[in-house]
Parts: sequence; structure tokens; C-alpha cells
Amino acid sequence: MILGACNLHLASKALPGEPQLGALLPCNVVVRRGDDDHTTVEAIDPQTMVQLSGSPQVREVADDADTRLRAALTILGEASSAG
Repeated sequence: MILGACNLHLASKALPGEPQLGALLPCNVVVRRGDDDHTTVEAIDPQTMVQLSGSPQVREVADDADTRLRAALTILGEASSAG
């Protein structure tokens, strides 16, 4: 399953600094179940945008998105370990 998880606030901060990066915003999260019946959640590393742009705005947004994404994945990992 592919989920759209774009944060419009962060996107609107990044795009003025590098408008052509709109197509590369890390807005998708993939959730899949493997053969071993474990669920995997994957998302692209927001720092990928920084590698493609020298814009300070893009770096700031990527850092913020990275922090938020890692926190969400940590919570998911803790929830799966507890249950």
C-alpha cells in the first residue's frame, strides 16, 4: 500500500527555495507485508532533497521532515514491539 503523506506546510516552505523539487518531495510511505507475515514501513530519506539542491530552505525543510519521519517510524516500531 502506498500512502500519500505530504506535509503541505513543509512543502510550501521548500518549494520557493527550489521549485523544480516538487516532484521529488518525500511524500510517499510504503506499507507492505512480507512472506514472513511481518509488516514493513518504508519512506525515502528526506535528506535526498538536500543532495539535489544547495538551497538553505530545502535543507531546513529536509531536516524538519527527517526529524518528524524518524519519530513516526520509532513510534510504529515501539507499537509493533509492544503488541
